[in-house]
Amino acid sequence: MAKFLKSGFLSIKMFEEDDKDWTTAELTRKEYFDLVDKIFSLKEIVKELKASEKILLNEKNHYQTKYNRINNEYKNKLDQLEEFEKNSTQISKKLTELSEENLILKKQNNNLMRIHKENANAKRGLTPKKLHHGYIKKRAEEYTYKFTHKNSNSYSKQKILTGSIKSWKNLIQTPYSLGLSATEVKELIENDLNNFKIKLVNFKDKTKEEITNYLDNSKDIIVIYEMKLKENTHQNLWEFEVLSYAQFKL
Repeated sequence: MAKFLKSGFLSIKMFEEDDKDWTTAELTRKEYFDLVDKIFSLKEIVKELKASEKILLNEKNHYQTKYNRINNEYKNKLDQLEEFEKNSTQISKKLTELSEENLILKKQNNNLMRIHKENANAKRGLTPKKLHHGYIKKRAEEYTYKFTHKNSNSYSKQKILTGSIKSWKNLIQTPYSLGLSATEVKELIENDLNNFKIKLVNFKDKTKEEITNYLDNSKDIIVIYEMKLKENTHQNLWEFEVLSYAQFKL
């Protein structure tokens, strides 16, 4: 056991470990080497702690860098979102303005078309000019419409057959001037015909049974198979020739 001493001029005094007066500790050989071992162990522990501290510090720096990167990305996304919302608001406002302008232009165009139709009606003596639809049936004659159709018999080698329908060939004058393009006037005609319960149907790639069934189920509707636009340069109006399943009643 360690001894705690204080050397005097002629004597050596011994003290307890917790006494403040001793100046020297005397150890046995075993106590000394045990202490050395403890000190070495403590140094190893300190060394390991410092290494762990370095690892932890590196990890902290790594995660701090990662956090800073993610935080910067988040801020950039927020900035982009704010810019997007700002642009979206501007686009939405612009779309609203364009929609309002489109409504105004559509109204103006409808008024212009109405005036053209009224003028065309007045020139041709159609009354009342403000209410008349402006269409005139100029000619109608019976006609045999011949067409090709798919063979409904899948076992037959002949895939395409010919057929015919008793129909009417009509020449109709429109209220639309030749100042309109063929595409524009065709769209206007189809919209008007739809209001008259007249449909333009393409029978191409249909079987005869399909065509017959369609016609049988369309008794209240005049079905048109073909339509060809014509220019009436004398009256400066568009006309169209059509083949229909029933007589036109305009």
